[in-house]
Amino acid sequence: GIEIVAGFDDLSTYLGFAGFYGATVGRVCNRIVGASFEMDGKVYELTKNNGENCLHGGSDAFHTKAWDVLEYGADYALLGYSAPDGQSGFPGNIEVKARYTLVGPELRLEYTAIPDRRTPVMMTSHSFFNLESHTTDVKAHRLRIYADRYTEINERRLPTGNRPEVEGTPYDFRTEKKLGEGFADPYPMMQEFGG
Repeated sequence: GIEIVAGFDDLSTYLGFAGFYGATVGRVCNRIVGASFEMDGKVYELTKNNGENCLHGGSDAFHTKAWDVLEYGADYALLGYSAPDGQSGFPGNIEVKARYTLVGPELRLEYTAIPDRRTPVMMTSHSFFNLESHTTDVKAHRLRIYADRYTEINERRLPTGNRPEVEGTPYDFRTEKKLGEGFADPYPMMQEFGG
């Protein structure tokens, strides 16, 4: 077979890598401006790992941990991790699971999170896929995204808090199309969603 996910050959390299290749990122993916947030009248200070910001949950986040294999079979794997209260500054203990399932030609990723108190959670996969191996670019890949809105960023790649509609923008993949049809050069767009 061919390798379709960019990454490394062993777990120790992943755990020692400063990036996010192949990781499940969280507690909160993307950047939290100023590495702090207010919830229920209290300000929470987070670790800064992207200048003055908290990126993908901070420097001690989900991507830095070896998750437990809870179950597996011929077509699925269920991984779990227990995040402690105060990790990277976030409140509450949280039990998270990531389920990877092959359904015919599809790979399905499902995330669950059960906190013991109110806390922000927004997990995602940070894998870089190329279905023709990593010898060609991804412009011919067909993509469909079931989303009416996207997260707007400013010139410093920080979320503005606005969630514009995808209608009329290159981010409109509600109808399947080639990645290159939305973006003449998809690599800057991918970096917006990358690290």
